[in-house]
Amino acid sequence: MDGISIIICTRDRADDLAQTLESLARVQVPRGRLVELLVVDNGSKDNTAQVVELWKPPAGMGKMYVLEPQKGKGRAYNAGIRAAKGAILLFTDDDVRVPENWIAGMAAPIDNGLADAVAGGVRIADHLMRPWLTSHIRACLASTDAINGDQPERFVGANMCFHRRILETIPGFDESMGPGTRYWCHEETLLSFQIKEAGYCLAGALDVEVLHEFNPSRLFACNILKQACRMGISDAYLAWHWRQRGPDSYRRDLLEQIKKAVGQAPRLLWLATSRKERMIREDDFRFVRNLFFLIQYNKEVRSPQAYR
Repeated sequence: MDGISIIICTRDRADDLAQTLESLARVQVPRGRLVELLVVDNGSKDNTAQVVELWKPPAGMGKMYVLEPQKGKGRAYNAGIRAAKGAILLFTDDDVRVPENWIAGMAAPIDNGLADAVAGGVRIADHLMRPWLTSHIRACLASTDAINGDQPERFVGANMCFHRRILETIPGFDESMGPGTRYWCHEETLLSFQIKEAGYCLAGALDVEVLHEFNPSRLFACNILKQACRMGISDAYLAWHWRQRGPDSYRRDLLEQIKKAVGQAPRLLWLATSRKERMIREDDFRFVRNLFFLIQYNKEVRSPQAYR
């Protein structure tokens, strides 16, 4: 059977990474199958390298430390892919906990000839859930509860895999996208769109679920709204370069949003400077995301489209 390469990209999250690796140490490694873990260090200044060096993988799993000093998660993903030996590429993040059946469960649809790529499940840890975390905001924190398990339209980087054969058509991740770049989000979303556009099959395995144990500071009001800004800017990249939508209506929308922002400015400014947990209304989140989408989109239309 095809070998499996697990790829984790990380930067300056040594403590989180150590806990993720601890959960990986308990995972079931399919017997007789090449399985390796590659940790791609995207220019960390902490003790990430030491954490990887000291970690002992479970029996049957190899490990490799890969340094990609130039920032950008899309670039780090591609560095991991180049170094990987496996035909099946399995990805997770540095702040998750994986179940024991994770490797076999995620690879099964590919092994059985039912898929070329797989969208796995991601659940926010119970202690990080809040009543105001609507489905839309949870999705922006990597939750997959809004994804259609029968016909997934995309996958999420915290739990995804694909067969290397897709790289015969798709040249990997867009290196202008991902944390560490201007377009902070959607690097895996764009790849999943490309996978489907190229005629490959994306299947769901949402029951193979990892637990997202992100830093609680991500729930601070300022960080939630920062995520809305990042999502909006990245939305604009997809809209112009991938979906190639015309600019006229968006320009009119921008003027309307700017007018609307005048009345909302005091509340949003208070939230944007608050380093505490505050209830964020979905309307506030969507407004900020849409405003930054429109601002960025009107910049993007001045550049050549990256995709035909």
